[in-house]
Amino acid sequence: MYHVLFNAIECEVDIGINHFSFHVKAGQPFGGIHSINSGSKDVDIIHFQHGEGVRYGYWLNPGQLYYCTYNTETEQYELFEDTDEERYDARFHELQKRGLLVQYPRIDENNIWDELTNYVKWDTISRIYDVPKGTHFAHMDSSMSTVEESERLRTHIDGTTENENPLNYTLVNFKSNEALRPEHRMHDFYDKSYYLYEVVLQRASMLGSLNNYLSELQVSFLNCIMFANYGSSMQWHNLVELLLSSDRFDRFEELDELLTTEFQNFPQDYVDMLVNTECWTRMMSTHQSHLPKLSTLFKTHPTFKQLFPKDVVENRARQESEGDSDSDVDPYQSDTTIEMNATSEDEDEPTLASGIFHQ
Repeated sequence: MYHVLFNAIECEVDIGINHFSFHVKAGQPFGGIHSINSGSKDVDIIHFQHGEGVRYGYWLNPGQLYYCTYNTETEQYELFEDTDEERYDARFHELQKRGLLVQYPRIDENNIWDELTNYVKWDTISRIYDVPKGTHFAHMDSSMSTVEESERLRTHIDGTTENENPLNYTLVNFKSNEALRPEHRMHDFYDKSYYLYEVVLQRASMLGSLNNYLSELQVSFLNCIMFANYGSSMQWHNLVELLLSSDRFDRFEELDELLTTEFQNFPQDYVDMLVNTECWTRMMSTHQSHLPKLSTLFKTHPTFKQLFPKDVVENRARQESEGDSDSDVDPYQSDTTIEMNATSEDEDEPTLASGIFHQ
């Protein structure tokens, strides 16, 4: 267990730790959160929001001496690590004695946070955020873009970008020559196993491990729902679609559990903005039997029943089984695969999201 201490609440704020949150008014006596024990050995998230502003926060590696102070210039709460354990413990006991600490809620019955992060390793966070050696946290907010988005902006606008620290997600580009090998374009268009297993998983970020791949998938999802981050939504969709487009992939039971848990915890206010319904309709039309729990959720949950009407999914599945849906597709030219972050140089102009805010 560990704690996150606060010097003072100088600005009214909603403070969250993982999927729990509470409101604190300016000047209200508050010393921090104690005894954090989420069930995850590697990661937690502390996040902040002022009114309807941008959600920001930090990925945490549990067990450090964390404290927060308010920066009047940036108008944000900033996280630091104390290096003096004796001083930190004295401060903790003082705040505890004064009754100014909020206890982290006991692990809920379903242990949701552990399920949402069961593949996530701190190494994944360290790589995506280029965390300096010896640092155990990483800043995140709604406005941060991916390396890929930054490159697209650089080439389409004026050669410069304001994003100094983009999210270093693993590149997934379905239209690249790596994904569609010139001599195997027809096969690679329908079965992306080569691209998944021989290209993406062999990159330094993955080390040949599907578990590392699932770690990044969960990180991108959490950045999507915790920070309403658009680039992370794109990465999440692409990572899922690559798995479901690969004939060699066979860990469907794990993926079904993972995706069902994610959709069960998807904020309803964000569904319209951050879920690509066409992409999911296409994927579920061919994988209902492989993802039975997710399929049931889509059919029974009020929000998802509207997004994925049963007749639309079944009609798409029937077309797939009869070979109709791809009858007019030219795999050498097609743009039918929905890529939220495709990057080939002859792409259409990028569609930019001006901002997404938590309600």
